[in-house]
Amino acid sequence: MRLRIEKLDTRFPYGKIPILLFFFLLVTYFSIYLFLPYKMPLCWFKNITHINCPTCGLYRAFTALFQGHIIKAISYNPLMLLVTICLIIQLICTTLFKLRISLVATRKQQNWLLFFFLIAFIANWLYII
Repeated sequence: MRLRIEKLDTRFPYGKIPILLFFFLLVTYFSIYLFLPYKMPLCWFKNITHINCPTCGLYRAFTALFQGHIIKAISYNPLMLLVTICLIIQLICTTLFKLRISLVATRKQQNWLLFFFLIAFIANWLYII
């Protein structure tokens, strides 16, 4: 298993449409939330099931992280905070520096990584609940 960093030809390897669509949906969602007279709950999963979703506490985690409270941020949602930070780093590397960071692994290593991630995901969700 090794980490591979490759140079891309374009800043948007999958095109600009997915990025524009994502930001359009994000702005639309928050605009509806801010400007409706009644407050729609931000987490639809919790509203329907009354159980915390796997990403519950992520906003509080980032708020605490930006305020310099690292331990407090990790305590809110440790796995999703780490995954989100990795995704943000990947997005910055792709759009600003035209670099893609990937993990090269054999099929057996990929299966073990998937198994480990699923166990960590379930453990993190049980921690949040």
